Amino acid sequence: MWHKDLDNLVGIVDTYSDRIAAIRICCGSISILILQVYLPAANRDIGSFKSAVDQLWDICTVHTESNYILIMGDFNARFPRPDVTTHLRSRDMYVTELAKSLHLYVATDTVSCTGPPFTFYPYNDANPSRIDHVLLDERLSHTVNCCGVIPDAPLNVSRHLPVFIGLSIDIRQDETCSSQALPRVTYR
Repeated sequence: MWHKDLDNLVGIVDTYSDRIAAIRICCGSISILILQVYLPAANRDIGSFKSAVDQLWDICTVHTESNYILIMGDFNARFPRPDVTTHLRSRDMYVTELAKSLHLYVATDTVSCTGPPFTFYPYNDANPSRIDHVLLDERLSHTVNCCGVIPDAPLNVSRHLPVFIGLSIDIRQDETCSSQALPRVTYR
């Protein structure tokens, strides 16, 4: 969702996916591909998880008209952190490779990120974990003015805590974002 005054700057990207939603925002001379993800949970087979990550990769590499990439949401995976010692599963390593190959860093794992250390609290006695993230193009790191995990939301009906990021970017209202020019990724 975005403010209606920004409609001419936003183009909806058709991802043909029930797990990935995307828009492209044109901000002056730059364009940002913003993706919201819900990757398969750990109780799904690793093949479906890898397939969803591969689809995410395809979308990011096909939309080369976007200068920068921001991916956020429920990755159902952990990224390695210097302050936490944990065994990384194959799904964790797979999304880590995606981030590295696209030159993205985990903004929600930086010291400037506020809020609780975990984003998911299981229903059972399992330990809480950080599986919701914001990944941001390394070249946009200087634009981050806030980032965090919201401790609780009044209407939160999930065991996940919301993540957020704020960027300081010059938006020029005279620019337009043409949705007709956006390439399509087709899956069969």
